[in-house]
Amino acid sequence: LFANATSNALASEPADYPGQDASFGRDALARAGRLTKVGGGSKGFDYTKIANDGTVLPESAALGTGARDWACTRDNVTGLMWEVKTTSGLRSQDHSYTWYDSDSTRNGGSTGYVSLGSCYASGRCDTEKFVQDVNAAALCGYRDWRMPGLDELMSIVDYGRIDPSIDTTW
Repeated sequence: LFANATSNALASEPADYPGQDASFGRDALARAGRLTKVGGGSKGFDYTKIANDGTVLPESAALGTGARDWACTRDNVTGLMWEVKTTSGLRSQDHSYTWYDSDSTRNGGSTGYVSLGSCYASGRCDTEKFVQDVNAAALCGYRDWRMPGLDELMSIVDYGRIDPSIDTTW
């Protein structure tokens, strides 16, 4: 998508704002119908659904807690794996976690707040413990989960969507 001073979503590049990134790269190839993808996803995005046990799933797979149910999404462009929230259990979308990292050297001297959120297990409601719990569960076959950085979060933002600004199909 393109933008000008008054709009965030224009179908074509405005003459008064030339050289926008939507004219280049994966978005431009997708718009021209020349982008090769491994999985699915709109525009320049390329995603694959992954099961709780780590197997690759078809695009039609449904979210669930069974071993062969959809639980994660692999971004085939960045190689990152993303957890998909559920409606109950450890990964419930209704849980909240305080940001906490016991290694203050990674955080400018701040560790954050220990377990002030509201989650499935009392005393485990901070991001460090959530990561430990997801790793213990071997979510989608992996035990090296971590919290994403800002640049990684920005890689899944679709500026043509709002509330949420990600593709919820994936």
